[in-house]
Amino acid sequence: MEIPGSLYDVVFFLIVFILIIALLVAIAELKRSLDKKKFQEIEIRRKQVLQEKMKALRKKQEELDRKRAEEEKARMKMIEKEQIIAEKESERGAEEQKRLNVYADILSKMYSVLMPVLQKNHLYSVTKKYVERQKVPVTLSENGITLGGYVDEKTVQAFIVGLIDEYDDALGWPVGNICRAEIEKYLKGKGFDSLLENLKMHPPKGISYLVEEEEPRKSYNLFGKYISLADCLCITRGDPEKIRKMYGENFSIIWLTNVKGKDTMDPTDLERLMQSIERFLGEGKVLIIDGIEYLIVQNNYKTILKFIQSLNSMIVLKKSMLIVPVNPSALDTKELALLEREMNVLK
Repeated sequence: MEIPGSLYDVVFFLIVFILIIALLVAIAELKRSLDKKKFQEIEIRRKQVLQEKMKALRKKQEELDRKRAEEEKARMKMIEKEQIIAEKESERGAEEQKRLNVYADILSKMYSVLMPVLQKNHLYSVTKKYVERQKVPVTLSENGITLGGYVDEKTVQAFIVGLIDEYDDALGWPVGNICRAEIEKYLKGKGFDSLLENLKMHPPKGISYLVEEEEPRKSYNLFGKYISLADCLCITRGDPEKIRKMYGENFSIIWLTNVKGKDTMDPTDLERLMQSIERFLGEGKVLIIDGIEYLIVQNNYKTILKFIQSLNSMIVLKKSMLIVPVNPSALDTKELALLEREMNVLK
């Protein structure tokens, strides 16, 4: 059967169309394949870039973490250092306060030691004059002196040394040395060598005290402070047994009485009494004559005044200390005034 020419054209057209379609499909498939490959490459690149970024971020984070760790470590070290400094400052502050408490105790102790020796108003007056010239936070009353507020150690040491020097000037070296001895005993082994170095006992000089009081309590308190520091002699009208009971055995006694016995002395035998005193006296020795009124009665006022004047010269020569208690009401004004001219008066 013969196929018509137009059919060939249709078939040819179909074939061409199919080929074109196939070609287009092939091209589309190729394009899709290329696009997929490109996409895969892009995705791979994106992942690589992302990984690199993540790696960079991790590295940066690790660097930040390391820096933070170092900063935290440095901060902790600084905190520890500050804590150590704070603890040391606290310890130093506590130690300074502890030492200031010791100085406060010293000032209080000085005053309490001198209270039985001196009249309250006399001690207060001398101390007040000194305190008013200083710039140290202390509170002063007739009953004592207290340290208040902060003051550096060097200043408070200078204050204490200066106060004792004031007592030396106003009341005589024996009173100052009582303070020095008490402080030395109190501070021994406590690490206050710099203060003790400035509080060395003053060398003795001749000095006589007339202690005006109805009963010789302050006189014996002054005498008693020196029993452990020096050779002491008590010449008394009082009962030696009672005196021994109060002040111990470490000093000599001469009892003024007409009754003969061991360590007794006739109150009218002033020459023998003076000889006994002369044998006893020497540098730094302490003598109390308790019974000046009795000696006046047994002799006479002028004789005893001359006796005291001669004894004063000997006291100065021998660098000793004399304590004479006297009841002001037992003498008239002129007699008392003459005795006051011969000695340092403690009221």
